[in-house]
Amino acid sequence: MLTFLLLMLFIFWTMFGSFASVIIYRIKSGEGWIATGRSHCKTCERNLSAIELVPIFSWLIQKWKCRGCRKKISSIYPLLELTMWVLFMWVWYFMIDMSSLIAGSNFEIARLFFFLSIIFLTVIYVYYDILYLEIPESILLIVNIWVLIALIFQTWFTQILDTQLVFFPWMEFINGANNIWLQIWVSLFIFWGLYVIMTRWLREIYDLILLLWLWGILLASNYYIFSNSMTLPFESPLMSAMLWAMALFSFFFAQIFVSGGNWMWAWDLRIAILSGMICGIYLTLPAGFITYISGSIIWVWLIMSSRAIHWFKNKMNHQVPFGPFIAAGYIGIMFFHTQISSIIALYF
Repeated sequence: MLTFLLLMLFIFWTMFGSFASVIIYRIKSGEGWIATGRSHCKTCERNLSAIELVPIFSWLIQKWKCRGCRKKISSIYPLLELTMWVLFMWVWYFMIDMSSLIAGSNFEIARLFFFLSIIFLTVIYVYYDILYLEIPESILLIVNIWVLIALIFQTWFTQILDTQLVFFPWMEFINGANNIWLQIWVSLFIFWGLYVIMTRWLREIYDLILLLWLWGILLASNYYIFSNSMTLPFESPLMSAMLWAMALFSFFFAQIFVSGGNWMWAWDLRIAILSGMICGIYLTLPAGFITYISGSIIWVWLIMSSRAIHWFKNKMNHQVPFGPFIAAGYIGIMFFHTQISSIIALYF
């Protein structure tokens, strides 16, 4: 019975990976999302049967070829589905209180849905970046707004209602901060300003001026909010998130500004906002460490592998997608924040 249950969960969770692959292709092709039509082979346009939609197993049974035109099906699809399954499993294991979930806690159900949606959208943009060396703005906007709403919700319940309903356990800070509405409005304004930067209708010098202006507003508002309080800015989940979203965003923007856009791209800035909001003041630097270490490992592998070098030169045009490595940073924090915090406390 347990084996059957695990098999059903495996198929169910990998189905989300299959949905993600359809979304990725249809965003790129402009066909629209899943609801606009049945899945079909990109080569022969034949609609896929039900058995061909079973994740991973259908790829193996068909010997990684389309039943109609016999064209090879890329291994990226089962890899995406397997990635989704592994990360969903980790959400259940690392992020959720199973006893509360089994007891029917509405908030724990909401947390489960929240983290699964973050993982789902992250996998979409990561594989989109791997495949096409770009990231759709719509996906990043959705996931960033979703995280910002959760932060506002957490700050409101923690500081106003004195209730420990927190989405981010590593940002479970003390209560007592003043001007909760000002915090919310400042965060929304900063979020909007960061999204304006690197839009096509602004030159980089104006982007820089706007970024400096946003820093002034954020620092001045934090001084006003917390100067007469025993609470510090980083003890408010919302302000901690926005401060470090700004810091990481500014770090990436400086690289774009100096290199003229050769080192990073505008969508990396959007992921920087996401990573800063998720990690907060204590864990953004460890997330950056994971990002650059994982990127270095892949870079060394590319240099040492002749086959990888051939693929790198012909397919990637001397570019490596950086989005997956940023995702590795904040996902690592989400799942292993307890262990990482223990290491920081022990050595620092």
